[in-house]
Amino acid sequence: MDASLRALLDDWSARHGVPFVWVPTKAITYTNSVGAWHVRTGPINGEDDWISIHPRADGCFELELVADAGHVEVVRLDLDGLAERLAGALEWFAGWTSFYSQGPGSGH
Repeated sequence: MDASLRALLDDWSARHGVPFVWVPTKAITYTNSVGAWHVRTGPINGEDDWISIHPRADGCFELELVADAGHVEVVRLDLDGLAERLAGALEWFAGWTSFYSQGPGSGH
């Protein structure tokens, strides 16, 4: 693994107490890229959310965020973009949980 990616994942894991593990068979939603660093957030937020990161051959990464609330997002990022999105991932999950728990707004 690239040393910069390792440092980013180790830092995130140290702050949240849950390690990323390599899952060689993990397929990223929409792209079907196989092999990803994966973590489930249940021990952190009590939800069945997960984060998967597939390192691409071109040096970029596919970040897959899957919210227990029923939303999936996949984006391609460079390392700086990945760091930024990881920093806000738990808030992203909380936003989707809040949105779905409140139901549709007026007019829907």
